[in-house]
Amino acid sequence: MRLHPDDDRAVAAARRGIDQLCAHVDTGPVAALPPTEHAALRKCLASANDLLTLCEGLLEGADGLSTVERERRIEWLVDQAKHVAHRAYDTALAVTGDPAQGADQPTAHNGN
Repeated sequence: MRLHPDDDRAVAAARRGIDQLCAHVDTGPVAALPPTEHAALRKCLASANDLLTLCEGLLEGADGLSTVERERRIEWLVDQAKHVAHRAYDTALAVTGDPAQGADQPTAHNGN
């Protein structure tokens, strides 16, 4: 049993957004972070991806949950994944002293 295609799209869009943040870890302004902070940022982004992996498992619908409960959990997990990823990246930007982000830099406000 698969859920509504919007659930698939929401998870896929969140995954793309987090992947964009991951791509900027080594090339964007946060690449200048000290090694410990850089590793912490990577762990936060990995945790966000883990939350999306949980969503993908819920999308399969083999967990005995009602459709409404499954959709609620997916929505919550997607929101949490985006929050974790964007807060970690925005905090890293603040630590580097680069709060003014260019148009090519992902932010918590770009809908990802």
